[in-house]
Amino acid sequence: MVTGLFLYIKGKIQERFRQADNLEFKVQNIQLLSELRDKLAKTITLNVSANDLNEGFINKVNEIITQNPDVQPRNCLLQFKVYDADENITVIMPSKKIKVNPNNDLLTLLELNHLEFKLN
Repeated sequence: MVTGLFLYIKGKIQERFRQADNLEFKVQNIQLLSELRDKLAKTITLNVSANDLNEGFINKVNEIITQNPDVQPRNCLLQFKVYDADENITVIMPSKKIKVNPNNDLLTLLELNHLEFKLN
């Protein structure tokens, strides 16, 4: 253990052996919280209005993705949630080939470019 690191601890509460009124917490798994996002995030969804969907938007997203080409593992699918507020229609469009690593750099770039996103 190192002081200052955040941990994700998974376990269950159960009765102690032969002690009906005495409970204990049994740890089943411990992981660094900083590594958990990379392991558990399956999809990153970019929300975009149909009115904002244009070549400039596509170029901006492509530039953000290509700024960290060597970051591994690229295990998170990229998908777009395109919505039209006037018609109250939403379409989810997953990318078949593009995968990203949801690291801090990528999320910061998305925030700096005012792109709304969600990790699933």
